Amino acid sequence: GPFETAPALHGDTIYLASSDGMVHAVDINTGLAACDPVDTRFEIDTNPMITDETLFMGTVGASVLTYSIEGCWGIPPDYTIYPVPTEDGAIVTPDALYYVEGLNLHGVALAPDGWLEGNTPFVLFFTDETLITTPPILANGLIYVGTGSGNVYAINAETGEEAWRYRTGSSPIRHELLVVDGAVFATTNDGRVIAIAGE
Repeated sequence: GPFETAPALHGDTIYLASSDGMVHAVDINTGLAACDPVDTRFEIDTNPMITDETLFMGTVGASVLTYSIEGCWGIPPDYTIYPVPTEDGAIVTPDALYYVEGLNLHGVALAPDGWLEGNTPFVLFFTDETLITTPPILANGLIYVGTGSGNVYAINAETGEEAWRYRTGSSPIRHELLVVDGAVFATTNDGRVIAIAGE
């Protein structure tokens, strides 16, 4: 099927998820398959992410699907489904899963054997202006999101406190932010690329 999400790189292997639910592992040195493709049986709609030998993907139908990438998916393929909305983007750390829904950035505490806090998501951060319109990005302990009114927020991943915000203008930010060495890059609907120095 077609690839509608960005690949994830881990070591010498690129992982690609196609919209028909197939996940492929490709060796970047040879261009050949590093593992046989695995059929998740779900339509993948968010960029894959890798944390601690685990591949995380959001699926159509509001869930996060995880696969072990150790030993080519595990034998048999080892997967877990977390039922949270992912249409607007999700990121995962060893301790928590974060996802966007409307005005809110939600967090769910995770343990190695499943959910903590009774499987109840909590609102980590709330914007009082307009919808969060970009997937969340995690770097250096901060979660970065952009909004429909042109603001970029940096949010403390542990406390949910706003570290800073930057107004790019009135044009919406609708595409994923890029964080490089603490600097944040955003593209706006009116065709500008904004570079924000880290604070």
